[in-house]
Amino acid sequence: MNNFTALGFAVLVSCLAVSAGRLTRRAGIPGGHLLAAILVGALFGPSVLGKIAPTVFERAWIGDAAAIAELNKLESEHNATQVLLTEQAKDPENLGAGSNQLQEERLEWQAQKTALREQNHATTRWFLLTAALLIIGVACLRREGGSRGNALFGAWLAVAGGAAGLLIDRIADAPDPATTPFWIGAAAAVAWCSGSAGHGNRRSLFGPARFATLYTLIGLAVLTATVGVGESAAWPALALLITAIGSRFIVLDKREAAVKLEWLTRRILAPSIVAVSFLSIDLLADLRQLWVPILIWLAMSDLRWLVATIVIRVQGYPWIRAGIMALPLMGTGSLAVAIGAIAFWNNQVDAVAAIWIFLAAGLAELEGDMRGATARALAHLRRVAVGGPAT
Repeated sequence: MNNFTALGFAVLVSCLAVSAGRLTRRAGIPGGHLLAAILVGALFGPSVLGKIAPTVFERAWIGDAAAIAELNKLESEHNATQVLLTEQAKDPENLGAGSNQLQEERLEWQAQKTALREQNHATTRWFLLTAALLIIGVACLRREGGSRGNALFGAWLAVAGGAAGLLIDRIADAPDPATTPFWIGAAAAVAWCSGSAGHGNRRSLFGPARFATLYTLIGLAVLTATVGVGESAAWPALALLITAIGSRFIVLDKREAAVKLEWLTRRILAPSIVAVSFLSIDLLADLRQLWVPILIWLAMSDLRWLVATIVIRVQGYPWIRAGIMALPLMGTGSLAVAIGAIAFWNNQVDAVAAIWIFLAAGLAELEGDMRGATARALAHLRRVAVGGPAT
């Protein structure tokens, strides 16, 4: 019953996140759906609801309110005991021994609470992982068309994004576990050519984007299997890789179908994943080093665009045309959301790194739509200046 209570609460929050995304589009911010989902998740998660109405939040999301209340009561009693020991203690050594014992008991209760939460989130977790794999699958579907050198083009995108992500993690105070740098690098390196962005010639970039994602997932699987600790360290990356490879055998030759699938993943699945994930993240407590998600965002958006522009320019296109053609690779944070969700819900990254990835994805989506609108406006002005049709 607790399992389905948590699932029902997750569905409610998902619907609110999708509705908030629609409101941002009506407000003239079409790329704000992921940031709106973060806000919804924070409002209904431990960041806000968990602070102002902890009993309601625990009953709705953690489940088994009676057991949680009992654990909280024991923890509060021991906190009071530790305060009393601090006030009355005269021997520092005795205080240290008693304090250590209380700390061990508190950690044990926190572990019990975590185990209870994971048990009650089992169904929700599988729904989230399935949604993340669907996003990866849709992004890797084969399309008609493509230019020569797609494999090399995709390799440049993957190497640039992955190297930037690893470098950012290295200079930051990255949290454990040891696989965190690889997941951050993967989030920055996976690429998706938006099929509905309207940035000019998109067909030549579908192939490079798929290759970049495939190369990234191969590297992620190898690195996590080599460095990861425990039997479950590599299988999340392997699941992503198998999904991406399997999707390449499915050919999507109708643009209308591609646009609908992209709409489903970007506007429904990705915001739902983000909002529900923030039900298990305390944004106020875990948000740190705000410059890190900003750098990840620049790596997964502007750096990718710059690399693509240079490669297209080398192929013989003018700089302005190359820059416009590369714009569909921006504003596609849904893949990063899928990477972050798989990592977070399989304990490959902690809440701090998950916030970095989700926030960077939201900023990338926001920037991509703004750049797309700017490109369309410039194209319109150019047509008017040369005396062409205004539409």
